[in-house]
Amino acid sequence: LRVTVTFDEYSKFCKQISKGNHEDLGKASDVLIQYLFSEKGKEWYDSAENAYYLSEIGDICFVQVASLHAFSWIKAPCQPPHRFPHLDIGLTKLNEAVVFDCASLVWTIKPVVKLPSNIQDLDDDKYKTVLTRLGVITSPDTNDVYQNIINISKTGLSKFELFSTYNPEYTEKAKDGTPSQAHLSDVIIDNISYLQKCEAETLIKQLHDTPCIPVSAETTNTLFKPRKPVLVKAMEVVNHLSSEDEILIPYINQKPYCLSEIDYSLRIMGVCDNIGLRHIQHMLQKMQQHFKKTPLGPNEAQTIRHAVLKLG
Repeated sequence: LRVTVTFDEYSKFCKQISKGNHEDLGKASDVLIQYLFSEKGKEWYDSAENAYYLSEIGDICFVQVASLHAFSWIKAPCQPPHRFPHLDIGLTKLNEAVVFDCASLVWTIKPVVKLPSNIQDLDDDKYKTVLTRLGVITSPDTNDVYQNIINISKTGLSKFELFSTYNPEYTEKAKDGTPSQAHLSDVIIDNISYLQKCEAETLIKQLHDTPCIPVSAETTNTLFKPRKPVLVKAMEVVNHLSSEDEILIPYINQKPYCLSEIDYSLRIMGVCDNIGLRHIQHMLQKMQQHFKKTPLGPNEAQTIRHAVLKLG
């Protein structure tokens, strides 16, 4: 029984998998990636003269994309380069993929791979060197993270109708305390924090008119992590909303406390401490658009009256 293979044999196996030539494609892909990061595979990247081996492997589409059910309720992952629908498996190249730790930042843009846990046994410098030679992305491009936010903002989670009738499809999946599901607020914080860390202020500023700030569809849960999140624009959020101004919800909303760690970015996007003239103008324009073909109800009329009084 052979337990080692030559590099040429390994490369040949990878190319066979890339064509779908195996009865158990997922398992075969996993075995090959495990081998690459095992003691037996180290000879291909322990010496500088073998560095080109990793570059060649990184360009073969044989790696199974990671399962991203935790994020799929928000937005479906991007399509992998090679998909085998009958097997429900997608394959990608390592030089087109992002490590799983960065999944929340780019899952709608780039294929994500889950590498074997034993790769962490490599010292930090060697870990970075190996992944760099393979072409695996460990620090996503800020433009990709920005586009990931845009993709999230275009989902049903930004629909204004959620404030009156929350989609039951989201209710169970979005609630806090479900380990198997990513919370929308955490995802938005991850993305904007990353842009903030990378000092991508120009991209952050461009989000000013994008519905990407999660607030609560529940009037009784406006400050904490929203159990029923709705994505709104910066002009529709303030840091401080008095009890008398709560009548303006959902046109003007209180920023949840959980977003405090991205306050700096929210200010760049245009989130203010208090309601100002531009908030009222934006709100009235939105209401005019929303009720263009529908008569105002008594609650809406009262909301408008309160807003007009604030203008005075």
